[in-house]
Amino acid sequence: MSLRLEDGTTPKGLMAKTWGPNEVELGKYVISMNDFMALACYVMTNSDLSGKNDPRLKFIKTVKSMKSVKGFTKGLKRLEIGLPRRQKKSR
Repeated sequence: MSLRLEDGTTPKGLMAKTWGPNEVELGKYVISMNDFMALACYVMTNSDLSGKNDPRLKFIKTVKSMKSVKGFTKGLKRLEIGLPRRQKKSR
């Protein structure tokens, strides 16, 4: 499964994928999961919030809603978001 990044990302339509628990592919780059988590922490903490609608606050709420559920692979677990998913914008 992959995610097309379409909310202000350049180049438009950049694809992100996860490969098991250890790697994140972002376009032509492969990032270790540890480096990706370090990047997420850096992005979350390296600048002041832009106000009450800063997307980082929404992200924190999303992460707090996550639950451990049955995984895609027998015997493993995965995280599931407990909030309603965002709706695609109609054109």
